[in-house]
Amino acid sequence: MIEDRMFASHYVINHIYIIFRKGDLEGTKELFEKFTHRYSGDNELAALYERFIKASREKNKEELSEVKKDLKTLLNSRKFKETSGGVSPTSGMKSRRPGIDSWIKLI
Repeated sequence: MIEDRMFASHYVINHIYIIFRKGDLEGTKELFEKFTHRYSGDNELAALYERFIKASREKNKEELSEVKKDLKTLLNSRKFKETSGGVSPTSGMKSRRPGIDSWIKLI
């Protein structure tokens, strides 16, 4: 199934991060639930969601802070690796405008 291989884009993760940064834990939980269900194949997002739920239940502010930091890290990494919810075919290249060496490898 194609949906299982889809990853949340940096736009989706940014949406969660903005609400989380504002301190709206209930809103953050709702967004996490919505997007982990939609992007069920995104193991990194699912792991952050599980950590978020556990830290929220235990009211562990240190762990919530770590989850927020890790969400930001995931956001930054997705800006370079993904486009429109799926893995970009050019994500392995150093540049979106490859030099002659890259073109030779593509042919």
